[in-house]
Amino acid sequence: MSNPTKAEAYADLKKRDRIIAALLTLGRYLPFGALFGTRFERDFSSATVKPQTGEFLVPEEFHDSDETALFEELSHLFASDVTKHPKGIGKRNPDHQDAHWGHSTGLVNGTLTIDQIDNLPEQFRVGLFESNGNYKIIGRPNYLYEHPTIAVARLALKLEFPVDVPNVYAPSGTARELDLLLSEGVRQSETGDQDGQGFFFRDARQLLLANSLKTGALKAFWMLINSANGKVYTRWNEIFKASTDTLYSKEQRQKGWAGKNYFSAGPYALGGGLMKFAIKPLQTNPIADIDPKLENPATHLKEAFASWRQAGVPAEFEFQVQIARWDSIKAPADEELPPKAIMAAEFTDLVWDEEVSPFVSVGRLTLQPADWDAFGEWYGSGEDRWNPEAGFAPHALRFNAWNTLDVMRPVGQLFRARKFVHHHHRDVRLEHSFQETPNGPSKCPFG
Repeated sequence: MSNPTKAEAYADLKKRDRIIAALLTLGRYLPFGALFGTRFERDFSSATVKPQTGEFLVPEEFHDSDETALFEELSHLFASDVTKHPKGIGKRNPDHQDAHWGHSTGLVNGTLTIDQIDNLPEQFRVGLFESNGNYKIIGRPNYLYEHPTIAVARLALKLEFPVDVPNVYAPSGTARELDLLLSEGVRQSETGDQDGQGFFFRDARQLLLANSLKTGALKAFWMLINSANGKVYTRWNEIFKASTDTLYSKEQRQKGWAGKNYFSAGPYALGGGLMKFAIKPLQTNPIADIDPKLENPATHLKEAFASWRQAGVPAEFEFQVQIARWDSIKAPADEELPPKAIMAAEFTDLVWDEEVSPFVSVGRLTLQPADWDAFGEWYGSGEDRWNPEAGFAPHALRFNAWNTLDVMRPVGQLFRARKFVHHHHRDVRLEHSFQETPNGPSKCPFG
């Protein structure tokens, strides 16, 4: 499948938006919303929480009664986004990217030094932050690109850890590695905005609605003339635009991968509290201006990464943590909301006021281009990684937000959905797009 031209992409988007706007308007005059309600909005009416009086928020998760069925439906939808492409396309075209899947641009290794745990209140010095230390890292810069509306730089890091850590891929259920997944964003202190600090879906139901609309015009018609569904869609569309507008600014586009801020893009437990983590660049990394919504930015990022490899200069970042204080959680306006302790855990799009809960430095991340000879078994050797004849390496790196200690595990419905959906989606992608055995060998790169 070839990508549409810039003019075609704009025309398709405008046509889609006009049709959706017409359906939403029609739905407001029809009785379907009042008659049938919506399955895409969460019901928190049964939620109860314990009173809290401390400075730091204690999160409380809320599980919908039908979450397993919801996650199974999402799994099938994500798989259908893979199987609509020709079988084996990933092997034939190394620049092909299945929907929802990041396009890798290279491999990095380096060190995470945790040396400032005193900047955290004592009750949050747990897990990775229990003590100061140095950790070997192997990582993967990549770009999430879904032409032409989504283009986000991401960074997946895998730490060598001295004790066993829960691992969703290891046959034993544990491995001595810990994963940190981050996406690009901007800081309130620098731009007044906080794009990228939250995710652009609030929960799994919004994710299901948005993906269900892509399964056919007739289904989208019946869904959107229901005003209750339309209300959820409108709210999600507002979240999406608010979460990405600055990411597509010219200033942000001209930052290379090593010049961007990255965030965990969702809440994680930290002991009895709630955190987000981030990395702040200590260098600039300008690149030529591109429009990531209309060109495949992975190609440009691959070129920039190759230039950085040739220069041989390490990239350095501050490693930072933000702890949720009670007053840093601001309720979205004009909505029926659950208690704040649930909202902070379950609303993945929620950003926390940096003036109330600032990001504090706990260490430094240093990265350099990986030695292909040392890590070739995961990604091939040298330029073979980009050779369509080379195929997949037998032990391709597997990252997952849930490959972490329980005291700093992901929190909220969307993270629970990602844990459920990711494994199935990955298996379908390997088998269909790369014609590889889904349950092939897996081992820790630090073993």
